[in-house]
Amino acid sequence: MPAPSRPVVVLNAHYTGLGIARSLAALPVTVYGLTAETDTPARSSRDLRLIRSPDTESDPAAAADFLMQFAVQLKERPLLVPTRDHDVHFIMQQRARLETAYDLRMAPNEVLERILNKQALFAVASSVGIHCPRSLDVSDDASLERALAEIAMPVVAKPLFSRDWRRPDVRRIVHKNKAFVLDSVAEVRKLFAMLQPLAPQLILQEFVPGADDQLIVFGSYVDRNGVPRAHFTARKALQHPRVCGNGVAIRAERMPAEVTDTSLSLLRALRYQGVSELEFKRDAATGRLALIEMNARHWDQHRLSDAVGASVTRAMHEDWLGLPPARREQSERCVTLIVEDAWLRGLADAVRGREGEPADFLRLLRPPLRGALWDAGDPRPFFSMVNDLRRRGRGTGRPRQK
Repeated sequence: MPAPSRPVVVLNAHYTGLGIARSLAALPVTVYGLTAETDTPARSSRDLRLIRSPDTESDPAAAADFLMQFAVQLKERPLLVPTRDHDVHFIMQQRARLETAYDLRMAPNEVLERILNKQALFAVASSVGIHCPRSLDVSDDASLERALAEIAMPVVAKPLFSRDWRRPDVRRIVHKNKAFVLDSVAEVRKLFAMLQPLAPQLILQEFVPGADDQLIVFGSYVDRNGVPRAHFTARKALQHPRVCGNGVAIRAERMPAEVTDTSLSLLRALRYQGVSELEFKRDAATGRLALIEMNARHWDQHRLSDAVGASVTRAMHEDWLGLPPARREQSERCVTLIVEDAWLRGLADAVRGREGEPADFLRLLRPPLRGALWDAGDPRPFFSMVNDLRRRGRGTGRPRQK
């Protein structure tokens, strides 16, 4: 029996939002992608309807007003799905109002606050025996010097709240970096001096030794009763730039039971509900799993779960409609997802001798593959991306917002 048709509204219509629409494409459901951008490749997709709207980060009041007006136009009560950290923060701030018009499959605000604050997340993880890299808060010169006296180099410097580095004035300093690996005290002091006037809340975290392919992902959907309806594991195959860059390729594969058991214990301790991604790193020196971060939302590579029979988006949709849970267990099949524009940029850098070798990128192309944008049933977003890259190469067009 087909699922009843009710609309799904996705905040942000780039890779993650387009992936949600494609996960639900075979169902009788309309997916609306709300975005302030005009150049997203999803603009040409047949699987979602792109709607221009104010941005939840730069104009949250206008975005909330728009969402309330948009809900009135829909015949059925929609599901609202965030895809970025600042979408999650926006919903938390506007939750009481939005819940009068939309359904949410998200954890309560107090749970989300513990996740968005990296130190609070690590405290919960440590309470259930999960190893976390030693991390120290920095907010002023005195706390910086105390931290530098206590922690060994190299360190990872990252924001206490990810949203702090999304602001335009801060992004001019950090660019698209989510974190920095710094090898000396002088480098740490230099970065903090640049950030202090704008975003002084940092975490200095011990660097977990190991290559990028030791980064392990656990993705899942936990229903309103705390029951995991779908979950899968994967491994980062390549990041660019290395260590703290964006994922170029991620490979879904069955990991040892330790990864699943550890992840589910943390989700239970948090009393988490909804879609999430946990990221761990296997310590090259000790072999121990270390928690790196958690995303309390869909993320770019969530569609890998569709490819291995454990769709987190389908599980969310079924739970929202009150349908009985389907059997969703990760298959033994290994599938690699390629983020096409990141792959092309990384290959170009390797060819120019900037970082890595071309072979590092070319060896990723062994099937079976899944594209972040390529889909044989909906190919136009991929070709839009190619055309956009071509225009930027000629000095026209704007850079893509992730």
